[in-house]
Amino acid sequence: MPVTSPNKTVPTRVTRVGDLPEGMSIDELEIEPEEVTIYGPLDVIDSINVISVGELDLSELEGSDTIEMEIALPSGVERISPEVATIHVSLAIEEEEEFEDIPIDLIGKGDDDDVIFVEDPEPTTAVIAKGAAELLERMTAEDIQAFIDVSQLSQGEHDVEIQINGPPHIRFQLMDETIPVQIQLKSE
Repeated sequence: MPVTSPNKTVPTRVTRVGDLPEGMSIDELEIEPEEVTIYGPLDVIDSINVISVGELDLSELEGSDTIEMEIALPSGVERISPEVATIHVSLAIEEEEEFEDIPIDLIGKGDDDDVIFVEDPEPTTAVIAKGAAELLERMTAEDIQAFIDVSQLSQGEHDVEIQINGPPHIRFQLMDETIPVQIQLKSE
């Protein structure tokens, strides 16, 4: 009977480096396979949650490309299956669409603190989304999350950086990069 070393199936991802050519946006990016099986000692493979198939240099892309990458073995992993990943990427001309009145959420507030938005008790921001026309057409304001993280801030007044989460392959530009807040002890 064959003996198989411990194994685990984990998702793949590609690390993006460089900048896309001016005026271009990723329309689609697909990694085959979406998952790989890693083999090795349990203490090693248990700590691995995703496998990078390699770096994709965005500055070298033109139109649509298919790139094969040999997947490097993470330290301590005995083998990986499959050993090669194929990246399918297609570019499109970048379009822009403005979304207004995106609510700004607050995260990281301490239990003993009150956070007051200085200019507006229910703040919103405007965002310019940049991406392929087809992706922008499917996107709505509800797909965009604007938030500030005050978890590392002390009491007092602060201009806090607004952060954005949204659909993949879309870049976001904020009209206002920061928002003023006052952090104070909660009044009983």
